[in-house]
Amino acid sequence: MTFTRTSSSISPTLTTSPTLTTSRAFVAFGFARALFALALCACALPACGLGGSTTVVNTFQVGGPSGVTTSQFDSATISQQLAASAGDIDKLSKVTVTAARLESTDGQDLSYLAGEELKVHASGSSDQSLAKLDTGPGTVGLIDLPVDSTIDLKPAIKAGGTITLQLDIPTRPVTARGLKFTLTIRGEI
Repeated sequence: MTFTRTSSSISPTLTTSPTLTTSRAFVAFGFARALFALALCACALPACGLGGSTTVVNTFQVGGPSGVTTSQFDSATISQQLAASAGDIDKLSKVTVTAARLESTDGQDLSYLAGEELKVHASGSSDQSLAKLDTGPGTVGLIDLPVDSTIDLKPAIKAGGTITLQLDIPTRPVTARGLKFTLTIRGEI
């Protein structure tokens, strides 16, 4: 800042140094580049396969001439679905079930079920229960099973294991009933 004297007053005149203006421009440019890089990384992380969720669905029938009381997903199906959304299973640190849903596909209730249990099985190890729910008469056509999302499925999937829904049906329905079983599986970094 310089001062200029004119007749009877002193008026300050602001002069800027070229280096100061240039430094501010470089700082502002650097800050903008850093923000752009952060935004790019935030957008690219899910697309890089560093983690994500997938949904696997199985439709089946119980009752009638069929004696089916289970629904299962094999490790190949889970690995393939998970690879599309979360990346190669070898690069994931953990794989968990975050939701499990059983629903009627024929619009009827599920009162014929006395209970459901979701288990993970891998050869050479004992079954682990992921969810268990006792149901009774009056059950609506949709059941969300409370899952234990702390159990890591990665070892079982890599060993060629299965995830099985076991249904407890004390009295099998006379006519075949359609069911849809949906799992949401999360792969974590």
